[in-house]
Amino acid sequence: MSLSPSIRKQYISVIAVDALCITVSVACLALRLYVRRFITGRLGYDDWLLLVGVNEAVSVFPYIIGEVFVRAAYAVFYLRIIPRQLGHKWQRYILIAAFALYATVQTSTAFVYLFQCGAPSNLTRAGATCIDNSTVGILFNNIYYLDAAFDWLLAFIAIRVVWTNTMNQRTRMTVVSVILFGCCAGMLAIAVIPMLHYASVFSSSGSENLALSIGVDMVINFESMLAIVCISLAVVKPLISKWLDNDGPRSGSRRWLVPEAKDSVPESTMMSIKCSGGKTPFYGRGSVGVIPKFEPISSLKFEPMSRISIIEC
Repeated sequence: MSLSPSIRKQYISVIAVDALCITVSVACLALRLYVRRFITGRLGYDDWLLLVGVNEAVSVFPYIIGEVFVRAAYAVFYLRIIPRQLGHKWQRYILIAAFALYATVQTSTAFVYLFQCGAPSNLTRAGATCIDNSTVGILFNNIYYLDAAFDWLLAFIAIRVVWTNTMNQRTRMTVVSVILFGCCAGMLAIAVIPMLHYASVFSSSGSENLALSIGVDMVINFESMLAIVCISLAVVKPLISKWLDNDGPRSGSRRWLVPEAKDSVPESTMMSIKCSGGKTPFYGRGSVGVIPKFEPISSLKFEPMSRISIIEC
């Protein structure tokens, strides 16, 4: 049976949307990996998780598993901007516990969906005994509730931490904007829920169900694309700074995302330093910093290395 012109047009729209989402997602991921590898000089756990998540999202593997990896990259990113030394342990515990719950429920749902008819090959076999469609529909709808809840929970905690710690206004607004942009993916996850409810309750004809399925597919693809784009663009500021300020490679990749820990460092462990170019020194712990230019070098009084905090300009 040939497809009607309207159905054929909808299929073309799906192909166009899928191609757009894949192109934008892969391009943003490539830009992120370029910045992390060649500008900042290192790849983190969130980079590898995002790479796996994008591969899952554009391949034939279940969509749910791809979302788990993308949200894992989100969780690692948010843990980066909530450092341990600033006394935010409970926020970190909430993020870890929330992702553990999210990953467990989503992975379980993916396995139920995959094996709902026994062997996966039975999904396309007529007359196969499967779990009731209403039960599968409820489980499938829950993943969008979890997507939205997890996105907004992580964003709320991260915004609160960033807003209450030492950070200049421009950097703070940049970080908050990136986080809020990521919440758009959660909004799309919410938008899918009434569409699925309408499809299961009110629609009757096959063509209407097909149209709703196509609409849901488009919204899902845009949700995944926004999540990937947001987490990818979150680390490109070193590249922009290199273009605009010509600061050179190897500038700190985390410095603009991590609240300054100056207040947590004892005064006895700090050095009074004037950086060249009128820049303000950054005091922190636990990572290798960029050695600044000192003026004048003869006036410095160095403390023992075990007591000196990392300093960046």
